[in-house]
Amino acid sequence: MYLKANYSKLVPSEIKNCIEDGYEIEVEIEEKDYKDTCFSRAAHRLALAELQEIIKYQEADQCLSSSYYKG
Repeated sequence: MYLKANYSKLVPSEIKNCIEDGYEIEVEIEEKDYKDTCFSRAAHRLALAELQEIIKYQEADQCLSSSYYKG
């Protein structure tokens, strides 16, 4: 959405604000092994890997709106 100049959602809007404030954003692509002979299991493995990354950043208080997820 950000690359298409659509800032109607939270993340693209925050990216735009950060860049306007002079921050640089670095994107890292991490390879995950989520392959399986069953599409459903592969999709679940990929979703789990994503969730683990989100939790890691929430626990470090580096996630947008992390306060919503703290008990």
